[in-house]
Amino acid sequence: MNRQYKLFNLYRYLTNNILRNSHNDKYSSFKSLSNHEREEIDFRIILKNRNATTTLIAPHGGKIESMTSQIATAIDGQEFNLYCFEGIKNHNNYKDLHITSHHFDEPKCIQMLSHSRYVIAIHGCSGDNKIVYVGGLDKTLRQNLATKLKEGGFNVKDTGHSFPGEEETNISNRGITGAGVQFELSKGLRYSLMINEFIEVVRVYLLNQKRDSGVANK
Repeated sequence: MNRQYKLFNLYRYLTNNILRNSHNDKYSSFKSLSNHEREEIDFRIILKNRNATTTLIAPHGGKIESMTSQIATAIDGQEFNLYCFEGIKNHNNYKDLHITSHHFDEPKCIQMLSHSRYVIAIHGCSGDNKIVYVGGLDKTLRQNLATKLKEGGFNVKDTGHSFPGEEETNISNRGITGAGVQFELSKGLRYSLMINEFIEVVRVYLLNQKRDSGVANK
């Protein structure tokens, strides 16, 4: 029995810590990707710098993780900074253009985030259920957003899931404070009408945060 328990713990460790972090990305950095893929033919970069303290990013936008660019853009609403790295190939966008978050180092994104107090990353994962996975190293913002989403009736997983986003090099944690928020949105949620409610909840929270921050700085 004790041996079985030890084997179970070993299996759980391998599943949660090794297999979860194993990726089959074609490229391990933007430099490597850009040596083989063509901007405005295979991929494009959308960047809107409004000198805001908050930046919305979709590092796997376009056809890489579908709908993430649109979701980030809708939350932004021309109020915050926006960055999207988009796959625009006819096929194999995920296979050819996905750089996992803790390796994502596109220079324009890094530069923008170096002036950002709050970073919100929008990602997409598989699954027909409507689930929001919340990660990132900004524990306060992460918890506040998770609470607001739960109050709005969303199925939110904010601990004990496979998308913690807690690597220091994770692109969501590359802002001024070294801590941000990562949303992984299931395909079922991204393609449902509920995504509009998700956008509204997050956007309203960030707008209120922006307003409160402005008042505090007067």
